[in-house]
Amino acid sequence: MSEPERGRRAERKRVTRAALHRAALEIAHDEGVAAATVERVAERAGVSPRTFFNYFATKDDALSGVDPDLPAALAQALRERPQDEPLRDSLRAVLVDRMATATREPQMWRMRAVVARESPSISVAVLGAGAQTARALADAAYAREGVDPADDIAPAVAVFTALGAVRAAIWTYGQRGFEGEIEPLVRECFEISGL
Repeated sequence: MSEPERGRRAERKRVTRAALHRAALEIAHDEGVAAATVERVAERAGVSPRTFFNYFATKDDALSGVDPDLPAALAQALRERPQDEPLRDSLRAVLVDRMATATREPQMWRMRAVVARESPSISVAVLGAGAQTARALADAAYAREGVDPADDIAPAVAVFTALGAVRAAIWTYGQRGFEGEIEPLVRECFEISGL
């Protein structure tokens, strides 16, 4: 498969995954979580139930919208930052960039918040994904810094402080009704945290 074909295929997969996530959220938001069956979600997204399972293992996965590729992508982005850049600056750049693209659809954030309040399992899925992201970023930070986790706690502190700043920004964004852009909040939280 050529590089352009791989790019088109990846984009189609991204669009289908997003359509399934949106369909699940819309149904759950409008009619309740129980109404968001795999069959109804697939139908609304214009795919078969079999295709649904190519993207999500469960309905809860579709509702949470957790991207299984995100931890590896963030870790790769961190590894690709300039080697002479301080780790905290690299973490800030990677996470601010990610959050800037994550809030293009505030309506999705609002629906996700409503659905998560109704179904705690959605929040659990998101927390689990956060733990995977933390692990991937910590591994990348230690590899980048060339130090052993048993001997140096500094990379772990940088990673977990950065992720804490992002979580604080997301929480504040929700308190503000998911209005506007989250990027300035992320930057402010990084400043307050000292990153």
